[in-house]
Amino acid sequence: MPCYEVNTADVNLDIADHQILDRGLKSRGYATTYNDKQKQLSFCKGKVTGYHKDNKLHMEAPAGTMIDTADIKRAVSEQVIEQKRAQFEAKGWKTTVEGKKIVFTKPQQQAAVGFRR
Repeated sequence: MPCYEVNTADVNLDIADHQILDRGLKSRGYATTYNDKQKQLSFCKGKVTGYHKDNKLHMEAPAGTMIDTADIKRAVSEQVIEQKRAQFEAKGWKTTVEGKKIVFTKPQQQAAVGFRR
């Protein structure tokens, strides 16, 4: 019987944007570092360590330590929504928060006024 076990979890993320993942991880309390040469984002929080490379998230933790991959997916989703929110607001769209929803409203175009002779 081994005296030390390691739990591992691999999560497929269809994103290649390390900046979004970095912001998401940091919002959940992870420390992150990016290796530009290897195109790899490494992170850790407590006893959980991991990295993101080639659109795959790999995490490790000692036995008995929970790896909450669903929370990381939620964090990434929140960052994507915030990024889109900023893009829409820059184009003049209005955003309102209704409970847990963010509603985007396209600005109304002014009606063209024409005159006939």
